Amino acid sequence: MKIHPLVESLFLEWRVRVHNGTPDPKDAGHVSILKEICLRRGIDSKIVDNVLLALDEDHIVKNKKTGNIYTVKNVNKDKHTVIKKNASKDDIEKIKKAKEKDDKPDDAGDSDNKTQSQKGTVVSGIEMPDLDLVMPGEKIGTVLAQNKEIVYPLIEKTANKVEELLKDGKKEEARILAQTLVDKYELTKPIYLQPGKANKAKLYVGSKYRYATGTKNEGSVGQKNIVDVFEKAGVKVPPKPGGISRTAVAPNEVHTKRKVGTVKTNMKDGKIVSKEVTIGERKFTIKADPNDPLAQKKLETLPDGEVEFCDINSAHTDEGRTECIVNASNNMIDMFDKIESQLTDEFNIEIASNVKSGLKKLQRLEEEKNNAATTGARQKLQEEFDQVCLDIMAATKINNPNGVNEFVNMTAYMAETFEAMSLLNKGIETYIPSSGNFKTSDVLSVMGGDQIKSTVTSVDGRHADDGVLYIKGTSVKFAGGGASQMPNKNENSSYKDNDVEIIVNGEKRKGTLNVLKGLTDYYDRLFPDSDEAQKPISDDELKQMYDDNLNTLYEYYPQFRDSDVLEEVMGKAKNAAKNQLKRLNQEKMKSSEGLENAQKRMEFYHFNQWVATMVYNHPERGMKTQSYSNSDYVTYKRDKKTYVKRVHSNGTDSVVWHGWDPDQGYMVNNKGKITPSNVYSSRMKHNNPAEYWIKKAQK
Repeated sequence: MKIHPLVESLFLEWRVRVHNGTPDPKDAGHVSILKEICLRRGIDSKIVDNVLLALDEDHIVKNKKTGNIYTVKNVNKDKHTVIKKNASKDDIEKIKKAKEKDDKPDDAGDSDNKTQSQKGTVVSGIEMPDLDLVMPGEKIGTVLAQNKEIVYPLIEKTANKVEELLKDGKKEEARILAQTLVDKYELTKPIYLQPGKANKAKLYVGSKYRYATGTKNEGSVGQKNIVDVFEKAGVKVPPKPGGISRTAVAPNEVHTKRKVGTVKTNMKDGKIVSKEVTIGERKFTIKADPNDPLAQKKLETLPDGEVEFCDINSAHTDEGRTECIVNASNNMIDMFDKIESQLTDEFNIEIASNVKSGLKKLQRLEEEKNNAATTGARQKLQEEFDQVCLDIMAATKINNPNGVNEFVNMTAYMAETFEAMSLLNKGIETYIPSSGNFKTSDVLSVMGGDQIKSTVTSVDGRHADDGVLYIKGTSVKFAGGGASQMPNKNENSSYKDNDVEIIVNGEKRKGTLNVLKGLTDYYDRLFPDSDEAQKPISDDELKQMYDDNLNTLYEYYPQFRDSDVLEEVMGKAKNAAKNQLKRLNQEKMKSSEGLENAQKRMEFYHFNQWVATMVYNHPERGMKTQSYSNSDYVTYKRDKKTYVKRVHSNGTDSVVWHGWDPDQGYMVNNKGKITPSNVYSSRMKHNNPAEYWIKKAQK
């Protein structure tokens, strides 16, 4: 009788994987291996369970040699006399009680009755010992030493054997050997997509993802060679959960070609009147009303000198904008192709596939829009284009019930490209800066018009007039985005109160903007520009700093003097500082100013942050307009399904506020100097956080 190729292949792998080369359906370890093999081959779990259920039938037999009575899955006619076939649970229980009474082993004649886990694994002559990959009590050092001394040498030995088997034409045996090693030690790897790491790899061991080499070294060529050998045998090392860099889909990584631009400022009477901009072959002038401070600020977001942009094509014609969309989407598809080729689980492979399908749909919608016969039809297709962008991002936020969604932290970086594509689709000339010169804009769009305007709030895509355009910089965030530098946003805002005069940080300050400058100038006192560890702040100086901040706060919020608001704020500041100190390298901290002094410094810094956000957010005296727009992509659920919506603020009719976010991380150098990871970090909020504290004070 001819055996089906799949059955033959399954049995071969089963035979190779068990320790003695003889699969035994009554051995729980052997059966577990068979189930694992079947599921990995994509066989339906119900079919696998039904087959294994049949294997699970017990027969009561008597050993012809020893006379012992016990149960087996498969009857050996030469060895066993059947007492009862397909024995019931009661029958089996009687046998067990008889064994206990006689104090006899299950089968003294069956020396191979030990499970796979008791014996370890031997495949193709390679012995793979059973190891406790996660030691009791999380003894990380012991685990890493084990990996360095036992596991990694074994990985290298196995890779050499796999390579040898491949040279001998034994690809199936090579595959089984590699797969067994990967499964037994739960090997994973990060996915390196950066050009500088293309020839490197890193291997992790176990569910806690300890380094296979026992060291924290960056990926190596040697580990990459091992991964490549396994892939030649048809075995992928799965990605470490969350092991794909979240910036893999950022514009800088996806759109690798660059277009160099230059910006030259034209001044009149000490004020900016226009900027001459060159981006590749494209040249245009951006004007601003010299008497409008906000228009000035919009121009200031575009820095002078050389500026780099992502080169996806020229965007000043309809044809060019379409080409931009096609190129940008193709670049995204190429990146997702690279990621998908490294994935091993169906959930994340499906997400990658859905993203690519969505991007191709955007290309079709752009073409249909261009061929639309009426304005109404074009507008409808533009709306559908935007919705598909949102649907693609929503797909990356779906919860994986069986593991990790590898794309969940990438959405914010994808959003920048989708924002640009959406503007291009609407006929707006748009560029994606690739350099860090743009402090408040992730996407730069420029629009035409027939007169100078202080702000641009529409997105109607009016055609340029005589090369004169108006700047529209957009900051793109996802669910409020990561914390960013407050002083930059302060500088690029106008304020309702320009007359207030108070002393802040030792100087008289006029106007809310200068008050904010005084508050954020504390940074240089708290974290001086030096490599040396900070000296402790004296109690007297600390009191003076708190008093200064409180006086500023009471100027704007006199109702806080007699409320419990400050107690709550200080509690949050204290907890944030305490949590941050726990995360820092304690050895390096020993050479610092001391934990107690460091905590006092950080607590004040967080309080100082809060006061600055409150001044900026003051409903009657704080921020009025912003010289940048913001597009925030927000996740929400409805009927257990994940959706994404775009919340846009143009800086005039709609704005964003500072969100206090003190627990944003610190760094400590070898000399014990502590530095915040972000200068006066704050998150963009669509509802004014000051309203919350005002209501608290009123209770």
